[in-house]
Amino acid sequence: MLEMQIIGKDIESVDEFHDKIQEELEFPDYYGANLDALYDMVSMISEETYIEMDLSDMEDEAMKTYLKRVWNVLCDAAEENLCLEIRRVDDEE
Repeated sequence: MLEMQIIGKDIESVDEFHDKIQEELEFPDYYGANLDALYDMVSMISEETYIEMDLSDMEDEAMKTYLKRVWNVLCDAAEENLCLEIRRVDDEE
């Protein structure tokens, strides 16, 4: 099982987020590092995968907004892919 935590306050940029998720979920080199590519990758995961997201205590509103969009992408993908389990642990689910 692959497991990943996305701690919003520790992520400083969109590029950093995509680099982290590509590495931790073992996406291929051709990963496009955008929300469409993220959906494509997580909706096709064939190994049980658990992603936990925490957006509490974030000061960068632009990054928080982006990570909320990421959450929506993950929700859409989890509806399509039974191998993907996601959970938000902050108060803004």
